[in-house]
Amino acid sequence: MLEKIIKKITFHTKLILNHPNSLRLAIGYFFLLSGISRFLKIKKGNYKINFSRNVLALNCFVDPNSRNEEELIIKSLLKSGDTYVDVGANIGTLCLASFKNINNLSVYAFEANPNTFKTLERNFKLNQLYDAHTYQVALGEKDQEITFSNIGTDDQNGVVKEGISYKRTLRVQMKKLDQVVILPKISLLKIDVEGYELFVLQGALQNLKNCAAIYFEYSPINTSKYNYHPLEIIKLLESLNFSIHIPIFKNEEIVLTQFLPSNHESDLNLLAINNNSQQSFNKMDYQSIN
Repeated sequence: MLEKIIKKITFHTKLILNHPNSLRLAIGYFFLLSGISRFLKIKKGNYKINFSRNVLALNCFVDPNSRNEEELIIKSLLKSGDTYVDVGANIGTLCLASFKNINNLSVYAFEANPNTFKTLERNFKLNQLYDAHTYQVALGEKDQEITFSNIGTDDQNGVVKEGISYKRTLRVQMKKLDQVVILPKISLLKIDVEGYELFVLQGALQNLKNCAAIYFEYSPINTSKYNYHPLEIIKLLESLNFSIHIPIFKNEEIVLTQFLPSNHESDLNLLAINNNSQQSFNKMDYQSIN
């Protein structure tokens, strides 16, 4: 037991010392360990979140600009009256950034980990997002009970494949998105589920017919945990008549570059646009990769 405690202290001490904002990180750890964080709110843009025991909350305390580019991209893809579906919503920051900037936005948030889900709901309540549709469920390709990781780096929790052991796990329900809800229109579907993206899409084929755009993570490292390459995601989406792009927020607009699989073996976020959709993305600047 003592050896584990020493290892943990050593790990976090090195993390603090090597961090570019070490003082702020040390203060954040102090607030969390002392319990003071329970009384604190973190302001991020025009919304606030509770200073909860979540990696993302700690990152936002240390750097309020954390994940700003993602927030800008998501907000730029939405307009008044749209429907935003967030799969792997974590503590709700992307939902809140969109809700606070887009009028009459319909929000559907899915988070499998029950502890993280409680924080998400608290953050929604803090920002008066009362009419969001929230679901504490994992999304995938079938209806079943699964093992889900419950590690300290909660932003990396995900479905645990059979035969893989984690120190901390819990059992949660998995469903297809098409089982949970069929929406007449999805303006933007965001998926960040640590490599399980392909199976989420396989369980959402009915909804994808009505989906204008999908913002998702392309990660060979994460998908390898489930024995597939993220190019399978690309093939599935292209078969459904989606075109694949790399989005970058630049000069107050999104610049889209063509995604060429041969050039990318590292992690990045991609945007799939439904070529059958009536939703306009005219404000985007399209470029090609030379």
